[in-house]
Amino acid sequence: MLAGCGYHPLYGRHGADNASSVDEMALIRIEAIPDRIGQQMYNMLRERLNPYGKPEQPKYALSIALTETHENLFLEKDETATRANLTLKASFILRRLDDNSIVVSGSSRSVGSYDILSSQFASVVSEEDARERTARAISDDIRTRLALALQPRESS
Repeated sequence: MLAGCGYHPLYGRHGADNASSVDEMALIRIEAIPDRIGQQMYNMLRERLNPYGKPEQPKYALSIALTETHENLFLEKDETATRANLTLKASFILRRLDDNSIVVSGSSRSVGSYDILSSQFASVVSEEDARERTARAISDDIRTRLALALQPRESS
């Protein structure tokens, strides 16, 4: 019933050629992202965009720049932090390879909290978990935004 109003499933097939944004996203080559969190983000995006492996003949290139900041939240009387926020921001650009034109660009931001514990190992594990959660949220957001940008348009 909603299809008559112009609504279509984001990841579904529609149009005269039965096209899908999923098919277009499978043609994205993801550029290398520096640092360990960049490697994790790259892998998360590969799973979301190229589930069958790198495209043999990519149509698009996705570039991402990550920045990470930390902010101490709760302080003890001796001014040692017990909780912190990790903010991860990704700026991304999707370019069409044939003419180098920008298809979509933007930024995504996610904040994750973690405990700073008396055990250094436990604190590192807590921080790494927050970093992974924020990276996952950003990769999901980027995938959705790319799907919207690459959604097949109805020909009129």
